[in-house]
Amino acid sequence: MDIKALEDRFFEWMAHTRTGSMFKIALGAVLAYVADAAAGWNLPPVVLAVILVLVPVAINELNPRDSRYGIKS
Repeated sequence: MDIKALEDRFFEWMAHTRTGSMFKIALGAVLAYVADAAAGWNLPPVVLAVILVLVPVAINELNPRDSRYGIKS
């Protein structure tokens, strides 16, 4: 099994498909829930909403396959 090829396909999927975008949004929601529930920070709802919006953008930024504004490979 070629891990590098699998990684490339995963990044490609996240950068260029609707389901990849939905995955990133869901990941943001999970991270917001974990930050609020597990850490007990009692964050205001607006902060959680900002986290939901910023996580997919940060993932896109770090994805070498995302040609919109990601790190170029």
